[in-house]
Amino acid sequence: MNLENLPKSITELSTRGFGFEELRGSFMNFHNLVTLDLSYNNFGEWLSSSPDGFQFCESIETIRLWDNGLDTETVSSLVHTLKEKPNFRRLAVDSYPLSEDIQRLVMEHYSH
Repeated sequence: MNLENLPKSITELSTRGFGFEELRGSFMNFHNLVTLDLSYNNFGEWLSSSPDGFQFCESIETIRLWDNGLDTETVSSLVHTLKEKPNFRRLAVDSYPLSEDIQRLVMEHYSH
């Protein structure tokens, strides 16, 4: 999926169930994007090989990545990156046994 073909003013985007395997472009240009639903695609391999390329503007609040074949390491990396966004509130993924340090990071961020 090429993000350059989308209007930069969108506030929500859902590609739920489209079967995409990767994204081209950056969400950094989407200054109004609040909710992103990428559930039920095949982003696991792409995200695990380039999690640093999955960047967002300050407006992002919710990202849903259900059923994408993500591994625990990728989820942990996403938590580390997204916790720095001031408006970020929710990363919805499949159930993972997160390490205590990641659980602590999440609790520290959201208990303020």
